[in-house]
Amino acid sequence: MTKRCSIALLSCLMFPLSTNSQVVLKNNVHTWESVGEVIEVSGKTVTLRQRLKLSEATWSLLPGAVAEAKQLTSGDQVHAKGSTLPDGTYDTKRIFLIAESSSRQTATGGGVVQGADHGGPESQQVPRGVSGEPTAPGLEGRGRTDSPGSRVPVGRPGGAKGPVGGLQSSRASTAPRFLPGDVEGVIEQVAPQQLLLKQTLFVDKESTVVGTTGETLKGKDLKPGQRVAVTINDVIDPKTQSRRAAVIRILPK
Repeated sequence: MTKRCSIALLSCLMFPLSTNSQVVLKNNVHTWESVGEVIEVSGKTVTLRQRLKLSEATWSLLPGAVAEAKQLTSGDQVHAKGSTLPDGTYDTKRIFLIAESSSRQTATGGGVVQGADHGGPESQQVPRGVSGEPTAPGLEGRGRTDSPGSRVPVGRPGGAKGPVGGLQSSRASTAPRFLPGDVEGVIEQVAPQQLLLKQTLFVDKESTVVGTTGETLKGKDLKPGQRVAVTINDVIDPKTQSRRAAVIRILPK
């Protein structure tokens, strides 16, 4: 009797594990992939709508980073750092404002945002959390201390303000370094706990499109409404000013 009970108990424990593994397999995405819905395919570019999760951990007093949601508005171009969760939502750890929306430029006379100092080789500032080194100027006693796991990555030092409306010619001086898992695009909607971001990528002969069963497809097989997971390379197309979609995986619905 005891043996039968043991077998029955083992079967009950194994069944939910088997079910859960199938769910994970179906929705499996990597932390560095951008997951979103295809909303437009035009020429060699594909545009995704991506959901970015916001939390207290998103905001920072570090130079160049956005400190609160009300600093953002629809139409702003932003660069976000974080990772993708298993459900495809982007867990945002930092947001940097790259260019203001056209409506804000008209109202304030602004444009491309002042380049941030992200602790690059020639930087005059040292990222916080580095043992034995001083904190960045002006940050002492100003709010929370960032954890080592959320340290600002090394990037190009800023300081040079680009021309108004000149994002194409001043991207390198204003944007933090684009690392695997980063996203960059135009805000469609701002809510207290999330952003909707529109991100445009280019597809070329070096890009790979993979279907839901693992088959190799072409860029022309991408259609609006598809849910995809994209690995992005920091290679910028000079014509479209968008980054390369190295691998696009079409996800099951």
